This record gives sequence, structure tokens and C-alpha cells, in this order.
Amino acid sequence: MKKITMIAISLMVILGGCAKDGKDGMDGMNGAPGADGKDGNANVENINFTLYSYDWEDIGDGWYLGEYTNSLISSEIVNDGAVLAYISIGEDTWLAIPFGYYSFAITDGEIGIYYSGGENPSTQNFKIVILAGSVMSRSKDVDFSNYQEVKTVFNLKEEIKQ
Repeated sequence: MKKITMIAISLMVILGGCAKDGKDGMDGMNGAPGADGKDGNANVENINFTLYSYDWEDIGDGWYLGEYTNSLISSEIVNDGAVLAYISIGEDTWLAIPFGYYSFAITDGEIGIYYSGGENPSTQNFKIVILAGSVMSRSKDVDFSNYQEVKTVFNLKEEIKQ
């Protein structure tokens, strides 16, 4: 008998606790705000790398080739986006390539820096900015030869990713 009474009381509590109109109860209190996310642009990458004197391959007639491999230079970037290349000429001073004896070419997964100055160019610091095609279509007024403008427009952080 005690068992039947306990079951009956349990059923009354369970069934009696439901609202008869079927409406949900009140929402609970809002939680504390979360931390701010990292600023940046998901469609733009800023990468610094160094080519050392031993990285340059003599390809003949006074030309040298230094190659840098990075999986972010995808076939989508090659076909629809852009890779901007800059050479360091001092403290936070970057000049767009082509510049002087320097030029470059990109293929899927790689950038080749060419130097036509006759002798091995020694150790040089470079920067590439990888832009998705969607960014390029919205950036018609940007002077891509001016790294400081590119840095400001795309909110680039000075990160070294080698």
C-alpha cells in the first residue's frame, strides 16, 4: 500500500507541475559577457620569411631563385585571389616587389622570388600578404604597392609565420 501511495503522489507531482496552457516558463537570467575576439581579417594572411644566402639557387645568366613554400597559397588564391610580396629595406620599411632586381611568381603552395643582379643576393627578409578573391573584389581603391596602407586597411598584425 505504501508503494501505491508513493507512486500516486509522484505522478501527481510530475503531472501537476506542468502548465495547463502549454506555454513555456520564463527565461533564465543572461550570463556574463564573453571576452572580445581577436581582431583581424579571416581572408587575409600576413607572413614574414627569410631567404638565406644558401636558399638562393643560381638559375643562370645572373639570375637567382629563392623559393618559399606555404600551403596558404592555394589554387583558389592563385586563380582568384592575390599574393603581394614585399622586401625589407630596413626597420619596418617594406617595398613592393617587383623592385629593383627583384620579381616574383606564385604557384599552388609556393612563391618564387627572382633576383637578376648577377651575384647571390645574400640573406633577405620578405613579407607576403595573401588575399582571398572576396577581399580583392572589395579593395579596388587600395594602393597595394604601399605596405603601410595595406597593413592599415586590412588591420594586419606583425606576426612572423615561417
